[in-house]
Amino acid sequence: MSKKSVSEAFFTQLKSLRLNEYPIIGSYVKKDSRKPNEFDEYEKEKADQIVEMIDLIKDQKSPWHETYIWSRDCDSIREKYIRDRSSIDFRNIERHFSNLRLNSLDIQIVDEYVRNFINLEELILSCNLITGCNLSNLPNSLKIFDLSANLIQNIQDIIVKSRTSIQHFGLAYNSIENLDTFFNPKHWESLVSLDLTSNTLHDLTNLIIELENLKNLRVLILSRNPCVLYPGYRGLVIDSLPNLFSLDDSPIKKEERINYQDFKLYREIFTHHAEILFDFKRIKNLIFPELPDFDDEPEVFVYKYVIRFKFIADTDFDDCYEEKFECTQEFDPMTNIDLSEKGLVNLKFKSIINLRDFMLNGTKIELIERKCFYQAKNYQPPAEDELKKKKKPEKKEEKKEVKKKKKTIQSLLDNYNKVNVEEKVLASFDLELIPLLDGLTKIIEKNFQSKQKIENAFLKQSLAPSKNDPKKAKKNEKGSKADKKKSEADLQEPTEQPPLEIDFKLQVLDFVELEQLKSYLSDNEINK
Repeated sequence: MSKKSVSEAFFTQLKSLRLNEYPIIGSYVKKDSRKPNEFDEYEKEKADQIVEMIDLIKDQKSPWHETYIWSRDCDSIREKYIRDRSSIDFRNIERHFSNLRLNSLDIQIVDEYVRNFINLEELILSCNLITGCNLSNLPNSLKIFDLSANLIQNIQDIIVKSRTSIQHFGLAYNSIENLDTFFNPKHWESLVSLDLTSNTLHDLTNLIIELENLKNLRVLILSRNPCVLYPGYRGLVIDSLPNLFSLDDSPIKKEERINYQDFKLYREIFTHHAEILFDFKRIKNLIFPELPDFDDEPEVFVYKYVIRFKFIADTDFDDCYEEKFECTQEFDPMTNIDLSEKGLVNLKFKSIINLRDFMLNGTKIELIERKCFYQAKNYQPPAEDELKKKKKPEKKEEKKEVKKKKKTIQSLLDNYNKVNVEEKVLASFDLELIPLLDGLTKIIEKNFQSKQKIENAFLKQSLAPSKNDPKKAKKNEKGSKADKKKSEADLQEPTEQPPLEIDFKLQVLDFVELEQLKSYLSDNEINK
C-alpha cells in the first residue's frame, strides 16, 4: 500500500471546491467601443448574475455556501472563477494557493510536487503520520512550516541540505529527544520562531548550546518538555539567548534580564535533578470520633490522620510508570489543624522524564483516617470466669481517671503495642499539574473543600443523656413524645456539617535571581 503524500491529500481537498458545478455566467464585463459611456444590456445582465452568484456563495443559508478550513484562499479562488473562468488554470491550480492546512489526513510523505506551489507561504501538516521529510521539496516562498503532532522521533530524519526561507518552524507534540546539531546557522538564517512544545527534550545544557547557533531566533516555546522542570530553567535560557523576545508565550522583561544575569555560568550545576515540595498547610472543620478512655483497658484504639498522594516512581528506566504513594507525617485529630512541618513532603527526581510524566498525569490527594488498634504489653486474654467476676469501678476511682486524661496519648500508648490499622478515605481531590509544565508558573495553591456527614451511630452516642448526670436525665424524661419522634426522624439521615477544607501548596524548585541560586548551592554544599 502506497504512502499518502501531500499532493494526494491536496487534490482530494480540491474537489470540495466544486468549481465544475457552478453555472456558466461569462467573463468580465466589457465596454462597447461604440458606446464608451454605457454598458451593453447583455453585459449588464451578466454583471448582475455575477454579483448574485457571489452573494450566494457568501450567504450561509445558500446551498453554494461552504466553509473551508484547509485553505484561506478557497473563497478568493471561487470568486475569481465566478467572475472569469479563464482566470483559473486547472493545470497550474497550485499557483493560486498561498496557504494550506492539511491536518489529520494521514499524510506520510512530503513529496516533490509541493515545489510547484510557487506562491505558498504557509504549510500546516499537523496531526498526520509524518516521521521525516526533505526540506528540499518545499518551495522557496515558504515562511511557515508546521509538523506538529506527527511521529517524528529523530530530528535528523528531517533533511536540510541548503538554506531555507522558513521563519517559523513548528515541531510541537512529537517525540524528539535532542536536536543533535540540527540547526546549522548557515541553513537557518531566516528562522525567527521555533515551537518545540511537548517533546521529550531533557538535556537542557546541550539544548541551549544548539539554540545559540540561531542568532535571529526571537520566539521560543519549550513548554511541557522535561527540561522546563529544572531549577533555574527560565533564567538559564534567557541569559544564554540574549536576542530572545519571548519564551514559552511569555514576553521577556528587562527585570528578568537583570535578575538572571550570569545564570549561564552555573548551567552544569543545576541541570542534573529536579525537586518538588508538597506543602499541606492546614485542615479546617475536621469531624472526628471522641478519644477513647485509657482506664487500664487491655485493648484500646486511637485515631490518626495522614494526607497521601500518588506519584510515579523515580527509576533509572524512562519507560517505567510504576505508581507509588507518599504520605505526610501522622497527626492527631483536631477540628482545625495547623500542619506546619508535618504537612511537608519533599521529592527529588533523578529522572526528569519521570517527573514530567507525573505532571502530565496529575495526582489524587486523599485525607486518610487511620483507626489504630493497640494491645497492652504482656497482655493475656482473661478467662470467662474472670470476666464474670469483673466489677465496675467505684466512684472513688473517678479522680484518678481525670488525672490519666491529662497525660498525652503518646505517653499512654507507651505501654501498648500496635496490632492492627484500618484505613478510611475521608476525602479525595484530583489535582491537575499541567500548568507547571507550561513554564508560566512554578507554584500551585489550592483550597480543597469536601462535604462531610456525621454517621447516625455517632450522633446517637453524642446526643444520648449521660448516666452520670441525673439532672440531665430528668430533663430528658420530661420531653414530650412529639420531640422524641422528631429527634428520631432527624437521626435517620446523616447531618451535613461545614465542608472539610485543606489548604495546599505545591512548588517546583526554581530560582528567580542569582542570589537564590548561590544560597541554594551553599546550603546543599554544591561546588560550582
